[in-house]
Amino acid sequence: PSGYAAAESILNRQPRPTAVFAANDYLAIGLISAFRDAGVRVPDDIAVCGFDDIAIARFVSPPLSTVHVDAYGLGQRAIEQWLASSGSRRSGQCPCAVLPTSLVLRGSCGSSVKAGARAAGAPAAGSRTTRRTARRTTRQRKTKS
Repeated sequence: PSGYAAAESILNRQPRPTAVFAANDYLAIGLISAFRDAGVRVPDDIAVCGFDDIAIARFVSPPLSTVHVDAYGLGQRAIEQWLASSGSRRSGQCPCAVLPTSLVLRGSCGSSVKAGARAAGAPAAGSRTTRRTARRTTRQRKTKS
């Protein structure tokens, strides 16, 4: 169901949840809208977090906390794996890949992080997350060689 439709079920739960993690940002935005219509304050009554960091996420009210995923990198990895397989795998076997993500804290989770403190949801340059991702990428390249 849509996030708006799912909100009714969430609000009827006893005890009522204090936070909701939605499968994607579209669902999370629907939840925020339905909660507002029901008089539920986000994040005061229920915190909301989405997943994928769509462009509109920073402009809803309150701005949506989310998990940032590099969509370009995800697509690139999918195509690389598809091309590498070129029919050589038996059906039912799927390669596993772990891609880096980062948590983008905005107002919907009750964060006190100032708006605009992080550019486009990416980790700050030189941050531990960025360095860890760079090391992981370098190791992956060396492994392929």
